[in-house]
Amino acid sequence: MTDYKVPDEFIPRDYDALENRRRAMNIAIGERIRLLMHRQTLRGFGAEMGFHAQSIRRWMQGESSPPAAFLIAVCERYGVSADWLLLGTGPGGPDPHRGSPSVRVVDAMLIEKMAKLGEQLRALADEVDQRAGFQSQQPDEDEIDRAIRGG
Repeated sequence: MTDYKVPDEFIPRDYDALENRRRAMNIAIGERIRLLMHRQTLRGFGAEMGFHAQSIRRWMQGESSPPAAFLIAVCERYGVSADWLLLGTGPGGPDPHRGSPSVRVVDAMLIEKMAKLGEQLRALADEVDQRAGFQSQQPDEDEIDRAIRGG
């Protein structure tokens, strides 16, 4: 049996320095995640992302490294680039002109609800007009044809 010696250049010289660097990187990632969370609680964020809040807290404090599945889910959910989330570089961070991603989600939900309310109000107005005996304000096809022909 031959003994194999690992070349010196492959042996880390300072494990504490490596651990400190890993911890600092995770804390930096955690700070960027805090930006994305905006005012959301850790528990709410964890539920939204499908991960336990306690695990996310440990990742954000640098106690352990987040799994790739979590990082990918954050990038996809909040529309940020992996470069921005992992390294803080390049485009893809939250857009300060549009509010946080959480605000954009709420805005989209409000717009959708307003559209549904508009449809409900139109239907209610039509029903009120019908009950009151008013004719529909919508022109029929013959009226449209007469208007187009000019007579």
